[in-house]
Amino acid sequence: MGALASGAAAAMGTGAFSNATAQRSVTVETTGDNAAVMRLEATSDYADYNDDGLLEVTFDDLNDEADFTFNEVFEIHNNGQEDVHLDRFNEDEWDDDVDNGLHILVNGEVFDGDSGRPYLDSGESISIGFGFWSPDGPGGGFGEDADQPIDEAVPETITFNLGG
Repeated sequence: MGALASGAAAAMGTGAFSNATAQRSVTVETTGDNAAVMRLEATSDYADYNDDGLLEVTFDDLNDEADFTFNEVFEIHNNGQEDVHLDRFNEDEWDDDVDNGLHILVNGEVFDGDSGRPYLDSGESISIGFGFWSPDGPGGGFGEDADQPIDEAVPETITFNLGG
């Protein structure tokens, strides 16, 4: 009889359940770009932090009759524990069929989305630069019809996507 009772207790007391509810607290802290897990560091006079701690890049007074290259404008540092890659940017606004004159440079090389995705191992960084090159050469104009000034042809905001 003792063996039968313990077998029944084991069948009834397996600890299985179909639903559980528990409350836990979660703390999330945010910081500016210069201290984040994916840290954006201004490395030139063209990059600075706004009042919210976000990195802004500004190029003033560019001549429409010339092409410009700005290397090492800012760096992206992977301070996280996972390796990540730099992915496409401005997916909705970026038209690969139109050479709007803006080129993103990663460690001095053009990053066009087709040239592969740069990887950042944990603890590594990459340098970001910009090229403003007319499709028709210096003085050739910018945008879809190569007839716009630089400030009208390039996107106002560029978004970089970082993923694992």
